[in-house]
Amino acid sequence: MKQSDQSERLTIYADTIINSIAGQIRAVRREFKL
Repeated sequence: MKQSDQSERLTIYADTIINSIAGQIRAVRREFKL
């Protein structure tokens, strides 16, 4: 149970990082009109 809780937390953490990176890429694209 502890391990599944930990992996779920890691998944949420990874999702947050991916979303923020994707947001930054979108902002950069808008900036340079690619």
